[in-house]
Amino acid sequence: MDCATAYEDQSTREAMISEFSYVHSCDLNYNVQLRIGSLEGNVSLIKKSHIVTGGNFFITVSVYCNNRQVGVPVSTSYKPPPSHVRTTLHSWDEWISLPIKINELSLDTFIHTCLWDVSETLEPRFVAHSSISLFSKRGVFRSGTIPLKMEMATKPDDYLRPLPPSVFTKQTGADRLQKLTKEYGERFIEHVDWLDRLTFPRIEQIKKEASELHYLCEVEQRCLYLIVEMMQVVCGDRIYSVVYYENEEESRTRNVHASFDPEIGLENLCEIKHHIMTRTARAGVIERELKPNASARDFLEKIIQSYMLLKC
Repeated sequence: MDCATAYEDQSTREAMISEFSYVHSCDLNYNVQLRIGSLEGNVSLIKKSHIVTGGNFFITVSVYCNNRQVGVPVSTSYKPPPSHVRTTLHSWDEWISLPIKINELSLDTFIHTCLWDVSETLEPRFVAHSSISLFSKRGVFRSGTIPLKMEMATKPDDYLRPLPPSVFTKQTGADRLQKLTKEYGERFIEHVDWLDRLTFPRIEQIKKEASELHYLCEVEQRCLYLIVEMMQVVCGDRIYSVVYYENEEESRTRNVHASFDPEIGLENLCEIKHHIMTRTARAGVIERELKPNASARDFLEKIIQSYMLLKC
């Protein structure tokens, strides 16, 4: 390889790393979708729980914008439990569509996932839940595979009080490796065939070792993890990040607050009196002590009394 070719390859690699393809959230008129993967953890955690008796799990996902629930929760369909359980307690592998569009999301939008247990003779029973914000602290829509740490239920109605969105802890070596793998899939890292054949087997080995160590640590902390995959925007062979952005016209109209005027549509007493005085003046008949009739007098007194009550 000559110097010119090496320089071109280096320039291409730097351009791929520095390039950031994105689309504004206000331009996407599509429903938010995510894939419910599997429930990971140690089987002893479920067996020792007094809450789980049926063993048939399902997931519900609720959307919250401005700390208010939007629409109704969306649930997964029925999937039978696995015959052999080691760390995967249940698997759904199902894409669900949430009742909100991307251009309708607020910056503080988060989803609340709940784990339920059910059987033929058991009503749905709340087991665990977790929350995660849809946008990162930099306003970028989360994408890719995310493990959600599920908090076990302490009260039957805990699902009515969503947890605050999860705060991601400091990344480990396996987490950084997963992030680099994600960048590789989004073509931020150049694909080299001979190097990929050597790298990916080693990556799988590192993930397996980290996973075994991770689950050994989490068993002591009594934790479950729900694996979810967030949607991605793909055009051609390029993946675009979704950046939160409000439509300028909507943001301007949002700041305009309409006020209700209770006197709209009522008769203007000042104009009526002025018209009467004008007509009498033109007719040459001027009543110096022009007084309102009984109904007008009662109406005026009612206005004065209401003003005095408001002043008090």
